Amino acid sequence: SLLPGVDGVSMTGNTVAADHWGGGQQIAEHLKALGHRRVLIIGNNPASNVQNDRAGGIRSVFGEGFHTDTLWIEPLEKLAGKGCPLGLAKKVAEGYTAFACFSDLHALRALTELQRAGINVPEKASVTGFDDLIWSPVITPALTTARMDMTEIAAIAVAALVKAIRERDPSDPEIGAPVTAEKAK
Repeated sequence: SLLPGVDGVSMTGNTVAADHWGGGQQIAEHLKALGHRRVLIIGNNPASNVQNDRAGGIRSVFGEGFHTDTLWIEPLEKLAGKGCPLGLAKKVAEGYTAFACFSDLHALRALTELQRAGINVPEKASVTGFDDLIWSPVITPALTTARMDMTEIAAIAVAALVKAIRERDPSDPEIGAPVTAEKAK
């Protein structure tokens, strides 16, 4: 489970979100503890701050003696077509033993592709996801995934909003003019 926080590595300002960097680190620590040394990170959009935070967290755990690479689905599909194979069997042949996906949907796609290629998961390769979608524990094999505590994130957001409202200065021109309502006679 990820700890929520105010602001993230790439999201500064008045933002409440999951700790995506920390979530990436948790996934990486799990894969490292299983003995994986070559990890393919699978994301969709290379311009996504959230996905880059998750990737940064993963890479920060794997130092010297480990290898990570990133496969971005969106640019691949622009070249090879929507729903194209990701080439994961080839990656296993190259020595990759773990696939760290930035969403459970991408993890399901990776798992399906590996299984269709006859690669047994988790015996021959590990696949992890992110988001803990409702079906993650019931697919075969069950998906290891990072869960965001949305209740906690919402509570922090509401508390921050209430605090900001209580502490605002009504004379601050950035806030705007006061509004009054009058009953029609």
